[in-house]
Amino acid sequence: MRYEYGLATPFRFLAGIGIQFKKVALLSFDYEFADYSSAHFYQTGDGYDYSEKNMNIKNSLKSTSNFRAGGEYRLNNIYFRGGFGYYGKAFKPGEDNEDLDYTSFSAGTGFRERNISIDFGYTYYKYSQKYYLYPLDSSYDPAVANLSTNQHLFTLTFGYRFGY
Repeated sequence: MRYEYGLATPFRFLAGIGIQFKKVALLSFDYEFADYSSAHFYQTGDGYDYSEKNMNIKNSLKSTSNFRAGGEYRLNNIYFRGGFGYYGKAFKPGEDNEDLDYTSFSAGTGFRERNISIDFGYTYYKYSQKYYLYPLDSSYDPAVANLSTNQHLFTLTFGYRFGY
């Protein structure tokens, strides 16, 4: 069976500030409020009733706060960056993943000369969650895996700007 549905994503409010120190350094701070319980599915012609799914979202998710901070320092044509991010707990107390939050650290360096740039970045993500192998509504105890994720991402970018 094929379902056609719409999804209203969570309400979000974002505020940020950036401070530039001459042409040498930059600091930025972001705050995000996200109300995950406000997300919902809606029908777009398939006739399926999404009210139970929407109630599950409302009963298990909550609003949370996310924070990000970063900085960049310029030394002639070389740039150095660093950042931190914290993404709050979206599950309500009593839910299996009530302690699920995300943390990220990032660093990078880049070189820019007129119309050519080279950039290297690194990001580290860390989080832990419970994963259920079988559905929770079964008549037996589901197999539970406690997953701890440490993810390392590396990026390398080359750029050329035409018409400089």
